[in-house]
Amino acid sequence: QLVMDLGQQFCFRKGRRWSADGQGLLAQPPFLQEFLPVFHRGLELIQGQKYEEGIDYLNRALETDPKNGRIYFNRGFAYYSLKKYDEALADFLQSQKINPSDTMSLLYSGLTKYYKNDFQGAMEDYSKAIQNSNRFSKAYYNRGIARGQLKDYKGAIEDFTNSIKLDPYYPEAYYNRGLATFLL
Repeated sequence: QLVMDLGQQFCFRKGRRWSADGQGLLAQPPFLQEFLPVFHRGLELIQGQKYEEGIDYLNRALETDPKNGRIYFNRGFAYYSLKKYDEALADFLQSQKINPSDTMSLLYSGLTKYYKNDFQGAMEDYSKAIQNSNRFSKAYYNRGIARGQLKDYKGAIEDFTNSIKLDPYYPEAYYNRGLATFLL
């Protein structure tokens, strides 16, 4: 299983370096010997809701690999979970700069903007996420919520409907579509 591709002539499977053709195990470069345990520990801490400690580990990982968008995304998620929205947004934007097609960074930057009451900015991020992957029901749902905050109830109904088409077992989408219809 491929876990990381650094765009070089080799890839990593389960923390081991393989040749690009998959034929042979290669020695792990020194920076990975330092990076992977620190990065994975940061992720474990964040998954365990120990966000501050996880952020410390991800800061250390960034010292080794400052152009890794996944580090910024995960640190942004930790800041988001701590309701440190300015720091979270900065990390999500940096993640997007490194990897413009990262739909999750767009989704979370939209959520962060929403909680900062930037409903227009949130809607724009959700629209970009939908452009990257139009099979992402959560992006339609969240854009519908943002449109509702902007009193664009017709647009909200359309987004909730698209969300339901992609995920018919999404009760919040049905509820909010009904609410938007009532408010129309």
